[in-house]
Order: sequence, then structure tokens, then C-alpha cells
Amino acid sequence: MRKLSLLLFLGFATLAGCKSSTSPGSSSSTIVPPKAGSYFIVETTTTDSTGAVSRDTQTDVVAQTNLTIYGKTGVTEVLDSIAFGIDTEYLRYESNGDVSTYQTFGDLSIPSLWVTLPFASQTSTSWVNANASFALYSNGHITETTTGAGSGNATVNGQSLQTEKANLNTSITDTTTFPSYAVSSTSLGITFSFAPSLGYVVESDEPAYRSDGYLNPSTHGQLIGYSLK
Repeated sequence: MRKLSLLLFLGFATLAGCKSSTSPGSSSSTIVPPKAGSYFIVETTTTDSTGAVSRDTQTDVVAQTNLTIYGKTGVTEVLDSIAFGIDTEYLRYESNGDVSTYQTFGDLSIPSLWVTLPFASQTSTSWVNANASFALYSNGHITETTTGAGSGNATVNGQSLQTEKANLNTSITDTTTFPSYAVSSTSLGITFSFAPSLGYVVESDEPAYRSDGYLNPSTHGQLIGYSLK
């Protein structure tokens, strides 16, 4: 899954004009995975610290299903058309209703791994992703946490869809030793709302977060069109 706006990860969405509500608790809804040839049109709205708003649209196409890759079977490959080309993401619909995504970073010193979003199980898991060298005099400590965030309903084109929510939170501590010793911390997170009947996330929200004195913009993902095969 695409975006970790924080660095990568899944970019999912809700249809334009969607209304949603939330309630606590887990769900046992059956996922209907999208078949090859299905596509999702995602609009991302970005709001910076001045209140300026920008929008970007991309199309996510299900290219293949039932792949064996990166240690998992039954994997779905999704191609995302982005501003600078095509991005590839891999999804695994787990038997308990959760969804795993293969997370990669641009920095080769940070390991790639499968991250499971607990949409159905609503569990909480934390792990240290890396103690990495970001630069010659800079070392980073990355901790990630996934948590369930309840369930709700979304109205899409007049149709009410059950949704399940999960959070992905990342904490990054960067220690610099030259020219002087300094420690900076960044915490950021994304909330995803997933519709089992579509087999896709129907909303993503990433609040603004501060990094190195700079306030990064908030982003909201929204599905504005789709076709299921």
C-alpha cells in the first residue's frame, strides 16, 4: 500500500460526498478482494500551515492477484499512477480480516517488512523498525505502532458501507553528533478507513506534523471513482 506520507504507504480513500461515522469494537465482515483489472481513482487533498489547499489525483489499478512474493502467498499487486511515474504496492488480505501491506523505505539501511493493519482484529502491535544511519553523523531510531480505531459506516453514492478503521503511527528520533550534538524527534500517524465490501480503504487522514522545525501539511485521501471486476 502506497503511502506512508510519512515515508510511504497505502493510499486509500472515500468517494466524493462521502459521509462517515465511527463506533468502537471489532468486526468480522468478510472481505471481497478486488479482481485484476479493478481500479480506484484517489484524490489527495493537502493543506499547509497557511491554509493553502492543493489536490492531486491518481489511479490505482489491480494488476495481479494470487502472487507469491516477499514471503507471503495470495498477494495482490496494485499499480499506482503518481506524478513521477508508477508506484507498485503489495497487499495481502489476511484470513482474520486484517490487511497487510509491504512497507519499503528509500533508505536502504531501513529494512522493508510486511505491516498488518488490524481492521478486523482491532489489536495493537509495536516494533522497532530500525536503528539506522541516516547520514555520516546522523543516526535514527524508528518505532512503529498499529492499533485498531473502531468501526463505522460510510455513505458512498447513496449506498451505506460498513467500514473498519486502523492507525499507523511512526516515531522517529534522529541523533546528530556533528557539528554539535543534537536530538530531534518526530511523531506522525495515518488513520485508514477500510470497506470490506470494496476490498479497499475508503478514507485516509494524516494530520500535520512537525519535523526539524518545519510543519508538514495535513493530507486527506478520498476515492472519487472506482470500477470492480
